Amino acid sequence: MQEAARKRFISRVAGKGTRRTAEGFRTYVRGQGSTVQVEQSLRKTTGLRPDWGALQMTEALLPARDEKLDEVADRIEDGVGGLLRKHGF
Repeated sequence: MQEAARKRFISRVAGKGTRRTAEGFRTYVRGQGSTVQVEQSLRKTTGLRPDWGALQMTEALLPARDEKLDEVADRIEDGVGGLLRKHGF
């Protein structure tokens, strides 16, 4: 999902800092693997674009999540199914 978000952001948002911003998207696993998040790892630099965070969310992060949601659900289902079969269910 991280790579999908990067590609979306670069293709949809033109301008200075676009590539650097996209390179800051990172995947984090929190809470002993219970949550996986793609976030912006870079700190704010100038503050000249108050809508920059919203732009990242609406043009890259949320659409990339929606695009990959079925794939993620399938992987979780496969993993849980394999675990249940392994234990005789």
